Amino acid sequence: MVPKKLDYFFEKDEFEAKSWALKKLVCGIDEAGRGCTAGPVVAAAVVLKTAPDNTEIYLDDSKLLSAARRNKAFAWLEKNSWQGIGIAHHRTIDAMNIYQATLRAM
Repeated sequence: MVPKKLDYFFEKDEFEAKSWALKKLVCGIDEAGRGCTAGPVVAAAVVLKTAPDNTEIYLDDSKLLSAARRNKAFAWLEKNSWQGIGIAHHRTIDAMNIYQATLRAM
């Protein structure tokens, strides 16, 4: 049974909500630079230390947040998650292709 405080997340992110209810860790990964014709591709991964509750309303797409809320989310994530960053150099992209380089960065 999923706790009530996860209802908000359950609607939007069923897999994550079920995993958090089972006390499992969930890793979120995203990349930047895949559409560029030059430069590296960068990937970031975040694992929350505990399941979020409805007070973490800034856990959303950063493009949808105001600058102030994005800064609050960043501070919250620094304190409440583990993070990792991977970078694939433009030479790696040229040698492998953008898809394989993105997987390497991830």
